Amino acid sequence: VKCYFFKKEVKFLGFIVRPEGVTIDPYRLFLRFANFYRRFIYRYSRIIAALIVLSKGAKVGKKLGYIS
Repeated sequence: VKCYFFKKEVKFLGFIVRPEGVTIDPYRLFLRFANFYRRFIYRYSRIIAALIVLSKGAKVGKKLGYIS
């Protein structure tokens, strides 16, 4: 389906648009928060790699590789 009508909430460019207003997607908010403190988190890039892959639209059943 290319479009939906009469939805109460729409995700658009990392934001959630509702009749009450626009908010940041909680998942992206967490990634931005963690990115701010990346210099204090040991091996941050290895920890966050799987989350970034999932945020780019990987399918739920798709097997993710582990970086050792």
